[in-house]
Amino acid sequence: MDFDTNYFLKDLNEAQQEAVLSFGRPQLVLSGARSGKTRVLTYKIIFLLKIKNIPPENILALTFTNKAANEMKDRITNLIGGKFTKRLIMGTFHSIFCKILRKNIIYLEGKKFNANFKIIAEHESKDIIKSIIEEYFHDEFEDYLEKKGINDNIKRKKELTQLIKKAKEKISLLKNRGITYEKYFDLQNEIDKDESDNFAFFKNIYKTYVQICQNENVMDFDDLLLNTLLLFGNKNNINILERYQNYFQYILVDEYQDTNIVQYEIIKALAWKSKNIFVVGDDYQNIYSFRGASRLNIDKFKQNFPDFKETKLCQNYRSNSIIVK
Repeated sequence: MDFDTNYFLKDLNEAQQEAVLSFGRPQLVLSGARSGKTRVLTYKIIFLLKIKNIPPENILALTFTNKAANEMKDRITNLIGGKFTKRLIMGTFHSIFCKILRKNIIYLEGKKFNANFKIIAEHESKDIIKSIIEEYFHDEFEDYLEKKGINDNIKRKKELTQLIKKAKEKISLLKNRGITYEKYFDLQNEIDKDESDNFAFFKNIYKTYVQICQNENVMDFDDLLLNTLLLFGNKNNINILERYQNYFQYILVDEYQDTNIVQYEIIKALAWKSKNIFVVGDDYQNIYSFRGASRLNIDKFKQNFPDFKETKLCQNYRSNSIIVK
């Protein structure tokens, strides 16, 4: 049966139709609260599949949660059938990039991982940092406690827990900014700040943490992003990036305002050749700033893709007038 475009568009308002039907240039969709962004993303994918005839395996749709990905898959299945959703490359940043890493890990320059790497949770990362401090930097930790005037055992344990948390959070932020430990050693301002914070040995904790993860063939969730960026930036094998640029003919990103520096750089690299990129975000909302997410990525998008088309979704469908106000 032929695809009825008019019937397809009947559930979209004018701004949503504009976002869905635009094609041939980068798109930035600024979506207010409850303005139907999931519907727009869903219909955009259907538009690409049914009207532009892009094969589903050549569409990359990135989300922040499995729930969001599954919701869109269900909507697409209900509208046009499940044969398309089975072949769509749709999922969270971490799940998609993990698969890419496993397929191409031998091209990750200077790293010792193999394709069977294990992904560790946050508490496992903290356990590694704890063992590093206790086994490798015992004397430094003692000096740290002495400078703070701590000698009580209960307070020592509490201080160790807080220091582990601080180190883990800092390592995570650095990775999400694309700063490897090698780069960190060149950032004198950061090192000086660590010294003023009585944490001069942080740089060595970071280095040792990375080395242990490589030796044990484990990655934390931040590694899945950082190592994908490093993989695509491998100057000795640029064919890796080019292959995925050609493979992903169209890229869609949900909750774009919550992307961090590394996520943006990966998206930009993948879309740089085709310029077929569609991002949806709320420039007034940013919930992952503690993980390095930056609203500045909206400005970067405009700078890096100057031919972009902007659409604003302003009609609120689900909140009452008091909430909207």
